[in-house]
Amino acid sequence: MKHRLTLDHVIPKSKMGPKSWNNLVTCCVPCNQKKGNKTPSEASMELFSLPREPSWNLWSSSEWMMRKHGTKEIPTNWKKFLGERDE
Repeated sequence: MKHRLTLDHVIPKSKMGPKSWNNLVTCCVPCNQKKGNKTPSEASMELFSLPREPSWNLWSSSEWMMRKHGTKEIPTNWKKFLGERDE
């Protein structure tokens, strides 16, 4: 299970953390559960790197999205984490 990554808000949504790539990171399930509904400092954890928007060259490529999700759009179940994306 440690090899599976989850999406986690650096500042939890319940603490008014924004729904944006700049507040979203991937982490393993055990670390996500350890952090819970806390900020990294509250959980005595450090980020390995600062969150940033992924390269849309990769994420928006038709070939990648078709292969992974069978669609050219951002998957609907991701939208609850990302909110509206500024174009």
